[in-house]
Amino acid sequence: MSSSDNPLAFKNILSGIIVTVVGGVILAFIIRDAIFGSQVGSTPTPRPTATLEEMTPTNTGPAPTLTPTPMPTLTPIPTVVARFSDFALCPRACKSSEDRRVFPEGTKKIYAQWRFENVPVGAHYVRSLTLEGMGDWVKYDCIWPGPAAGEDEAVFSEPRGFHSGNWEVSISIDGTLVVQESFVV
Repeated sequence: MSSSDNPLAFKNILSGIIVTVVGGVILAFIIRDAIFGSQVGSTPTPRPTATLEEMTPTNTGPAPTLTPTPMPTLTPIPTVVARFSDFALCPRACKSSEDRRVFPEGTKKIYAQWRFENVPVGAHYVRSLTLEGMGDWVKYDCIWPGPAAGEDEAVFSEPRGFHSGNWEVSISIDGTLVVQESFVV
């Protein structure tokens, strides 16, 4: 791609700015002429004067009464909250009864699985694996592609084997922590 094809090239940005400014000035003149053009050279039209007449009421019956209309009650719209459940950690692809929280030192792969619902497509999604005292070992910071509900899994791997210690898996959606699970190696 040559630099002239690149929409972010300096000359393309500068050209866009110039076109925008010139177009804005022309549009301002058109609007000014449309609003004030008909007034140029014309004489002002005199305003009509109002004449007040004294009126006497003809209806001597009781004054009408106003009946207040009750305001409708508003039902609050419930906030949809992303939910995660059935979180499991396994030494191989998870089956429903294989959830473990203790793995031998040197384990090279740990499989995680969970169910989720009400996760908005396009939400800010952060998944991290942290070793206590060492900080984040891996952190995925991305946009949730969808779907809004289903089952997901991840494989955490360390070719030289996981260090012994207390580990934590966490997931947050739009800054709200929805999963915080720990395990020991």
